[in-house]
Amino acid sequence: MAYGSDPKVVQAALLDASSHPDVLSTPPAQVIFIGFGDSALHFELLVWTAQPNKQFLLKSDLYYQIYDVLQQRQIEIPFPQQDLYLRSGSLLSPQLELALSQFLGKAQT
Repeated sequence: MAYGSDPKVVQAALLDASSHPDVLSTPPAQVIFIGFGDSALHFELLVWTAQPNKQFLLKSDLYYQIYDVLQQRQIEIPFPQQDLYLRSGSLLSPQLELALSQFLGKAQT
């Protein structure tokens, strides 16, 4: 979740999103706060199912529910952000620039 999100609110939202007919109530679902990323707080929702052969469909259903719950609670889903700094000037040293221009001059003749 985005920095600034309350981890306890995120935890409650993820646990609410885990309500699904194929998710077992025992053992209960758990939310683990796994770390701080470049652009986000990272959480994992752990659930148990009696139908592991349907795990991919269950995972998809849970992703839909998680998205809906986060939207309803106005919890921001972050996206990676990168800053790009541009500056004017040459990327080459004066010596390398001179050698390159001399080489190109000879290559054209």
